Amino acid sequence: MEARDMSLVEKAYNGIAEMIFSFQLPPGSKVSDFSLSRKLGISRTPIRSAILLLMNHGLVIKTHDGYEVPRITAESIDEIYDARICIETAIVDFSIRNNLHCKKIKELRRLISLQKSAADSGDIFQSTDYSLRFHKALVGMCENESLEDLFSHLYLPMKIINVLALARPNLGTGEEYTAICDAVERGDSQSACRLLTESIEKGRCQKKEVLEKYGALGMDRLFGFIAVSSEASRK
Repeated sequence: MEARDMSLVEKAYNGIAEMIFSFQLPPGSKVSDFSLSRKLGISRTPIRSAILLLMNHGLVIKTHDGYEVPRITAESIDEIYDARICIETAIVDFSIRNNLHCKKIKELRRLISLQKSAADSGDIFQSTDYSLRFHKALVGMCENESLEDLFSHLYLPMKIINVLALARPNLGTGEEYTAICDAVERGDSQSACRLLTESIEKGRCQKKEVLEKYGALGMDRLFGFIAVSSEASRK
């Protein structure tokens, strides 16, 4: 593929991903190369290539009649959170046992501080973003690209699922992360993994409770509100 074609694919990928994360393309939306070509001003061939890349990253799925943004369901939440517990705790344990954790403590504490500040100011959307970045930094302690790649397949879908936190914020997240970080700094793998598991499980319950409480109609309203807010912020 020529450099110009790659540039168009990258542009298409970024454009579609932005529409997904801003909920211009909310969960359950059809992903059409024809309509996206018109919206983004890019020909359909690079759009199709971008859609395939988005599939690899878990942001688009193949259906019987085309492509769509994955719906948020109790089952999809369980699948991602089960994977997170397995992958994140294994990587944290590996990092501590191999004494790779010390260099990341400062960054972990910086992200905790940012998360707390955002939560205290009422910016729940930003605080959830810092929360996910904290987990990414935890995984990054391992300094192993193959292990980090395992988490990367969960990172982008989690950005979408995290929107449910807007309806039921967990105001104790900063304290949970501080306890995890303290255990990591001590080199206490058992406590770090236990606390990490408890924190992830709390996030799972939070998302599933919101889904059950508000249902499909409530979720559509939430997605619509974010889409309108995102559009207004760009003007």
